[in-house]
Amino acid sequence: MLKRRSFFLLALSVMLCVSLCACMPPFGASRHIREGREKTGIIQATVDKEVYFCGKKLSEMELIASCGMMRLYLDRNTFGLALQDRITAATWRSLPESAVSGAAAAELTVLIDGREYILNSQRDSVALGAVRAETGENTLTVTYSFPGAGIVLPLVYTLGDSLFTVEIDCENIICGKDTVIKSLSLLPFFGACKSEEGAYALLPDGSGALLSFGETARDYGDKSVRIYGRDLACYGEETATGALAAFGVMRGKAAFLALADEGEEIMTLTAHKAESPGDYHRVWPSFSLTPTYEDGSGAVFAGKNPYTGKIRLSYRFLGGESAGYIGMASACREMLIGKGVLGAENTVESEKAYPFNIRLVTSAILPDEKGRLRRRTVSSYSQSLELLKYLRAKDFSEINLIMEGLLENESMGLSTLPGKKREFESLADYAAQSGCRIFAQSSFLLTESKISAAKAIDGKPIAFAEGYLTAGSNPEKNMKKLLSVCADQAIDGLFFVNEGKVLYSDFSASGMSAAETAEKISRQCSAASALKKTAIGGANIYSVKYADMLLDLPDGCSGEDDYYTAVPFLQAVLHGTVQYSLSPANESDSSVDAMLKAIEYGAVPYYRWQCADTGEGVNYYMNSVSEAQAFYGKMRAMFADLTAAKITGHEKIREGVYLTVYSNSTKIYVNYTSGSVTVSGVTVDPKSAIRVN
Repeated sequence: MLKRRSFFLLALSVMLCVSLCACMPPFGASRHIREGREKTGIIQATVDKEVYFCGKKLSEMELIASCGMMRLYLDRNTFGLALQDRITAATWRSLPESAVSGAAAAELTVLIDGREYILNSQRDSVALGAVRAETGENTLTVTYSFPGAGIVLPLVYTLGDSLFTVEIDCENIICGKDTVIKSLSLLPFFGACKSEEGAYALLPDGSGALLSFGETARDYGDKSVRIYGRDLACYGEETATGALAAFGVMRGKAAFLALADEGEEIMTLTAHKAESPGDYHRVWPSFSLTPTYEDGSGAVFAGKNPYTGKIRLSYRFLGGESAGYIGMASACREMLIGKGVLGAENTVESEKAYPFNIRLVTSAILPDEKGRLRRRTVSSYSQSLELLKYLRAKDFSEINLIMEGLLENESMGLSTLPGKKREFESLADYAAQSGCRIFAQSSFLLTESKISAAKAIDGKPIAFAEGYLTAGSNPEKNMKKLLSVCADQAIDGLFFVNEGKVLYSDFSASGMSAAETAEKISRQCSAASALKKTAIGGANIYSVKYADMLLDLPDGCSGEDDYYTAVPFLQAVLHGTVQYSLSPANESDSSVDAMLKAIEYGAVPYYRWQCADTGEGVNYYMNSVSEAQAFYGKMRAMFADLTAAKITGHEKIREGVYLTVYSNSTKIYVNYTSGSVTVSGVTVDPKSAIRVN
């Protein structure tokens, strides 16, 4: 009788959903919803708490698939999954092993008739019997129906030789006409665990961050990371930003690394630290299927074009020495190379070449003699030439000169403010003869015109930097103009200052989604790299493949505290595939500590300078060139033969002392303290670093 009732409910729900489906209007249309919100289930049912957890032994569950050393089990009562790694003997479950109210395999935030509801797969589907599971060859499809909302959600699990994947094709989600799916959380309790010494969650916050699972912390609050940063078209609060759509959990001698293969442009990661003995530590992804924005008056702007692509998460399970954040980084790198979004080989032409990166400001807005703010030259072409000659005499062997303001913003032609064309040609000739490269700073995502600007979800142009973010097909038009201009100039490369750290949707008539923006950026970077060297500001992974170097990478995480600590996860993924720099050392609070951080994280030295002394102090090159020379000489000796090496180890030895290990067994010790430190027979001077082969 129960099976008949479940089938009837499911069939009824499907019929209801199909009858309510309607065609979506063009991208960019939005509507206002001005009602209160109720974050609760639509159907109020008395739910047995056993639906929220899966504590059965594996022998009591149904074996669904076995592949390699992994086995997938299903509990037909709760539809909870269990994955057994037979190498490490670890079991990873989709539901906790003891009751936690609200635990789920999937959670939906929906808007119905102006009200917001949270739908829980266990309470609003499993408890009602409105769920079914179908098996195939190493696959399991679990279809949740939510009768009260007219939603049908099919999740497909696949067990492979080395990966476990969960996937949903959003085109297959059935949804009622008056229902808006705002967001979807997938497997929010997968790998959830109680307090365990040494256990942690890995988040891609900045360079990477570890949230300790070693003890509970009352009223700690969740940590959230928006992959690629928040969508600038949808406003919302600033959140921590991740350049990689990867996260993981380490406990005991086992770990997993999860990577979003598809749907990462709409993904946010959240980590929860247990706040009571009965609570669970956990980390999970959420996906913003329909972009929304709530203004201060309570009006909600909801885009009528939801995400219709695929969402796919791949989990790789690790053990032994690989069960740590560096092992996770290695697994992440292999997966990204396998996807073709990260190059397998270092783009550096010679292992003995070690560059010094200078971002040279050619002009700045400064007060004139009457106190009026005007754009004035701070590094003319002639001064830039003298700077290069000076540095070459100081034994800076390979210089990448990134010229900020070399090109006019809108015309993209050569700027006449720093000097005449023949003066630039003299600079370019000397650079070519001395082995230096000139990069022009630019951006194909910016426009000065409101007419050609992308529109936010409320219809306003998206202001950014000194202009607006461009709309529609303009990135392609801008790139064509840029390459045409640079073909006539002695410019070795292009530095795209925003393209590796900015993502947005366009809600104008010719708009594009965040996923389409990422694809356009990748395609234009590919076009540029075919003709010029390319440098990218930031490391959003869709832009990295075609970069010869990356600048302005993060060197920490947001909100670091006793439980939440920064690690070089991003750098461990990238090192050996592309060279990168952190933020300019002379613009940090302590340039010495910044250069030590570059050594610890395997980064190329990087300074932002200007040739004229305007009294500002920070950027005038003579104030830090001696320090830069000392660090460059030290770092060239340390890293010239490590450009193709992988980071295979990183640890905090003691407070202020760190060790980084490379794949050729080279060890780099860094001492941030004001006293000498001896570690394993190696003495490291104060505020210094040493290499041990």
